[in-house]
Amino acid sequence: MDSVSFTEAVANFEAVMERVVANRAPMEITDERGESVILIAARDWRAIEQALSTSNR
Repeated sequence: MDSVSFTEAVANFEAVMERVVANRAPMEITDERGESVILIAARDWRAIEQALSTSNR
């Protein structure tokens, strides 16, 4: 999984978002303290939610 700093993500958010959607690959965004979040395309997240709800039945 690719990773970018929070500063880079903010400065280039449109490009980061387009990359995540085009590559269908999540991107880790990390702040100065080392905390991070994962940016994922909405259609990929929906697929994950669907798989999780199916497996919980």
